Amino acid sequence: KPGGFQTLRILGDCRIEGGAVTHPANADAEDWWLSLYVAGDLYVGEKACLSASGKGYASGKGPSPGVTPGSGANHGGQGAPQAQSSDTRPARTYDSIVNPIQSGSGGTTLEGSPHSYNGGGVVALVVDGRVILNGRIVADADGRDIDNSNIGGAAGGTVNLKIGQSLNGEGWITADGGRGFHQGAGGGGGGRISIVYQGS
Repeated sequence: KPGGFQTLRILGDCRIEGGAVTHPANADAEDWWLSLYVAGDLYVGEKACLSASGKGYASGKGPSPGVTPGSGANHGGQGAPQAQSSDTRPARTYDSIVNPIQSGSGGTTLEGSPHSYNGGGVVALVVDGRVILNGRIVADADGRDIDNSNIGGAAGGTVNLKIGQSLNGEGWITADGGRGFHQGAGGGGGGRISIVYQGS
């Protein structure tokens, strides 16, 4: 958060057995993120998650929220256009392929709906030791279905994982885009996932 520390530093092992490690949702700017440094090993149990799902940009916000009302937002992948739209302009993707650091954009509305579908936020992890993942690390777009909202799907966020030793386990890592809702609204584009081995 602006004015506060940027990364939570754990100077030994970190073991998360259950529940969610997360943060508040963003709106117009990337005021919040989930950034964690672990000097030892990181263990994420099967009932635990590190989550920035639905914590990215709000509807109509972000670097690339969609080119027409009702179209899906963009990030690592392009969102789908609104089904009845004749606008064929290509949507703009953004962020680094090898070192992504940005949240997913929010989808656009057809009629100024008061509801918001946020994109995925950012989970940035640096682990000097091993990562044992039996739970989830997720930065998916919001997926709630609000009747008659007519909102294009939001885009997936970012999972950026730098590992010193190894990655094992039976969990999963996702940065999925969200579906579009009602009257042909388009789905959101996928986010970005980067896993880098930094060992010698």
